[in-house]
Amino acid sequence: MLARAFLSLVSCVLVAKMVASADPEYKNQLCKQGQLVGFFDSNDRVTKVQDGKATGSPGGRCQCAAMGFSCSTQPPIDMPGVTCIDMKSHC
Repeated sequence: MLARAFLSLVSCVLVAKMVASADPEYKNQLCKQGQLVGFFDSNDRVTKVQDGKATGSPGGRCQCAAMGFSCSTQPPIDMPGVTCIDMKSHC
């Protein structure tokens, strides 16, 4: 179980680093219960992350705010319990 948690953490960190290095305009990621569940692209659209891998196409137009984040269209992730953090931080 500890090994699985470690591998999950490593996967999340690798995805976050890959996303950050691929486009320096990626600024924020979405976390839920300590897991990376999505990230913002340079157009404020959200890409879903599942099991440490980006899935599907970006959707929703969202922005981080002081008390969380807001979306003008539905993002491809379940919203309840999701927090927005800076890409330099980790879930």
